[in-house]
Amino acid sequence: MRATTSTVISDNGLEKADAAFSLPLTTFLLAFCGLIVVSNIYTMIPIHKDLSVAFQVPEIKAAWASSIFSICYAVGFLVFGPLSERYGKKQVIVVGLAALALCTFITGFVHTIGLLLVLRAAQGFVAATFAPVAVVYVFETYPPEQRATTIALISTGFLMSGIIGQVASSWITRSFGWPYVFLVFSITYLIAFLLTWRILPLTPGKNQNTSLLTIWKQTFGLLRKPNLVTCYIIAFTLLLSFVSMYASLGHYLVGEFGLRAEQLLVIRSVGILGMILSPLAGTLIARFGLKRVLVGGLISASAGLLLVCGLSTLILVTVASVVFVAGISIIVPTLINIVGILGDQARGGAIALYSFILFVGASTGPIIAQLGAFKVVISILAGILLFSALLSLTIKVHGKEG
Repeated sequence: MRATTSTVISDNGLEKADAAFSLPLTTFLLAFCGLIVVSNIYTMIPIHKDLSVAFQVPEIKAAWASSIFSICYAVGFLVFGPLSERYGKKQVIVVGLAALALCTFITGFVHTIGLLLVLRAAQGFVAATFAPVAVVYVFETYPPEQRATTIALISTGFLMSGIIGQVASSWITRSFGWPYVFLVFSITYLIAFLLTWRILPLTPGKNQNTSLLTIWKQTFGLLRKPNLVTCYIIAFTLLLSFVSMYASLGHYLVGEFGLRAEQLLVIRSVGILGMILSPLAGTLIARFGLKRVLVGGLISASAGLLLVCGLSTLILVTVASVVFVAGISIIVPTLINIVGILGDQARGGAIALYSFILFVGASTGPIIAQLGAFKVVISILAGILLFSALLSLTIKVHGKEG
């Protein structure tokens, strides 16, 4: 029997004989998929001008290549989370990656902005088959003591995609042209499809006799649980603050220090240093508990923003931004764990709602960034995260993990 396949599923979802070998490999694969799938949200951001020139349309219209992806991505969470409850997590992930590879490949050959937007919408929708489904997959197949660290590693891929996606897209476009962004990423999705199809242990659907309408009703019924609603409010503020901070920071650094686009990308790339803490979230949770780590992460992120607001040199502002990113990097996997635990038997729907609200917050971020001067916006964001920290004190997580 090969080490990377499974035909007999044990209580935790993995083949007993292969569990020790499969877990590290599966974790790496899920983190890799998280990085490349979520990167697709950000690939268009640095090449809006290139698309504007290629299709001879205003840049604001070319920017819809990013916006329409994000909208359909968020909607897709509400579709594929419940679908995975019925048909199985691996099945949805594998089919989704195959569809994403095909849509992305075709997009590299379009000649009109309308068709580009249609295909970007399709990409966003099918890309939603991965993030929430992968997290629930971990809950269903991993031993409890390894879930927090695994989710933290996957979350690191999600967070790093915001930087990696832009850097890769910019370099590919400058070297070969914008169509190759889609062609290169379609190859990575094809590889991810083949690897997940071959390696991921199978997880059967749990609600095969339940109608999809019933599953969706159960999903939205979770909004009657106060603890989960509190988590969703906090989730809304996370990527909202992340996107707003970097959008505002870019304008501030150009106006205050005269930085060029390439220099801004370097400043953003430094944020990866803060993301290094994300894989350590599992260790922190094991030592201090979910609630303490969540509160600590929110306070750290708020402190980072206040430092950004109060400091005046480029180096210190950059360091403060790393403190902010470190806080967010700890919060995201911690909150996912809490939502998964509180969701219990309906955790697929719970995490789908979490993912939807998280990215609705991300879509709201640019609006907040336009509310005023840089320090005003940063002060507002710090206040929002401090409010989330206070809210987090009211969450009740039962059991030793709380």
